[in-house]
Amino acid sequence: MVALGLPEAELASYRMAFRDRAERVVARANALQGLSAAMPAGGMFVMLDCRGVDPDDQRLARRLLDEAQVAVVSGSGFGPGGRGHLRISLTPETETLDLAFD
Repeated sequence: MVALGLPEAELASYRMAFRDRAERVVARANALQGLSAAMPAGGMFVMLDCRGVDPDDQRLARRLLDEAQVAVVSGSGFGPGGRGHLRISLTPETETLDLAFD
């Protein structure tokens, strides 16, 4: 609710930061074999198609956490359309997102 009371100029900087992070995440994902992502229309998340790496998004999410200490959310938790996808949060700083992709 606090965000609703912020000045438009401050909200614009938040939106720009999320857009910039989304562009970076989409570019990094699309540069990796077996992964693909499209720019979201808005919001704080990118859905990453991981079927080219592992069609079982839950297994891949667990593996990323266990082996690389990278936490993502499996898309199948969002219904049948999310299967084979990982939900990437855009809330971390750019450096953290880059480290996760590295």
